[in-house]
Amino acid sequence: MKQKERPIIFSTKMVKAILDGRKTQTRRPIKPQPVISFGAIKVKPHDLENGKYGFFDENRDYICPYRPGDILWVRETCAISRVGDVEGAPLCEPIVLYKADGYPDDWKSGYIQRPSIFMPKWASRIKLEVTDIRVERVQDITEDDIWAEGIDPGKAKKR
Repeated sequence: MKQKERPIIFSTKMVKAILDGRKTQTRRPIKPQPVISFGAIKVKPHDLENGKYGFFDENRDYICPYRPGDILWVRETCAISRVGDVEGAPLCEPIVLYKADGYPDDWKSGYIQRPSIFMPKWASRIKLEVTDIRVERVQDITEDDIWAEGIDPGKAKKR
């Protein structure tokens, strides 16, 4: 199957962790959540047909929208310069400032801040490749996985 490019939103703290090389993993919840009957769920991870990844239980297949090889372009909070135009054509290339880098003191003059959800693809500076997909319960995360999620070592204590 063809590689896909998809957006993924990260907070400013997580963007900083990616740029610092501390964040090498991310997790996303399964949607919809599996139905749990009698307090337990039996999950069998598998590689589905047509290169789709996911798992199934007694009720249905849960398909992961991502697969190894996909490229995720990171959406982050930014400020984009206001660009005048002549008949719809920009006068110059817009300038992008990224909140994770810190804005200059005078950034509000001539820039429009955009929350990460509204960042356009062309403004994204970070691309990540999906290398592995697995299903796990939150309580099964290892301590190493927690650190790979980008926890700031200066603000957390490792046991």
